[in-house]
Amino acid sequence: MSMWTDESAGDGPTDDFATTGDDLDGTGSDDLLVPTGAGEEWTPDQGYPDSSLSVRIWVDDDRRLTKVRISNRWRERARGTSLSSMFDESFLLANAALGSSTPPGSPVAAERVPTDALSWDSLDAILAETRRLAHQAEALDQLPPDQVTPNRWVGATVEAFSTNQMVAVRLSIHGRTEKVAFAEPWLRQARVAEVCDAVLEAHRAAYARFVPPVFEPGDRQRLADAFARLQNQSMALLGTPPTPQGGSR
Repeated sequence: MSMWTDESAGDGPTDDFATTGDDLDGTGSDDLLVPTGAGEEWTPDQGYPDSSLSVRIWVDDDRRLTKVRISNRWRERARGTSLSSMFDESFLLANAALGSSTPPGSPVAAERVPTDALSWDSLDAILAETRRLAHQAEALDQLPPDQVTPNRWVGATVEAFSTNQMVAVRLSIHGRTEKVAFAEPWLRQARVAEVCDAVLEAHRAAYARFVPPVFEPGDRQRLADAFARLQNQSMALLGTPPTPQGGSR
């Protein structure tokens, strides 16, 4: 059976692990997933929970999983959903709170700008380039949309497993967690601490295989970058005193 099939909460036992001391802190208590005070302001250091407070995750600034906790009573709290779906909710909340994970595509702002002195020749070159780019923009506007090459990111999703092969993680081409999936027979009898450890292992294995995607600018982005470079060059030239060549113009 596929590792990407979610387990329904009703498919397994509903034994309460809280009575066995089977939690990450070894306290036997499930209170670690309960809000600590009515009306208390939530902060990221408290972790990102799912709606049932059965799963809570901690991520760093790169959206990489650093810690996970699961309620000892997640099965009875699931209410017809699955542990995989609970993780989906937690990661959706984390991603929404941290904003877009897509890096800026254009590197123009970081490029080194020439520091040539301002001259009539340099002004002529800027004006000529401006006219050329304007003609390109007009020609691009005349093309049908399906003939204009769009921006795209070239990369691949990553899938990896925990050491015991019971938990699978899929990352998007930008390194966002898209799915946490579990082997159903194992999940039905696994201890909470074992599940937490396996989720972290699968994530670490996925991060180890992750390669950042490469941005390929489309037609309009390439034109916008060219205009941006020209503007940066113009501003750099205007920061130096003019040195006219060949007399007055």
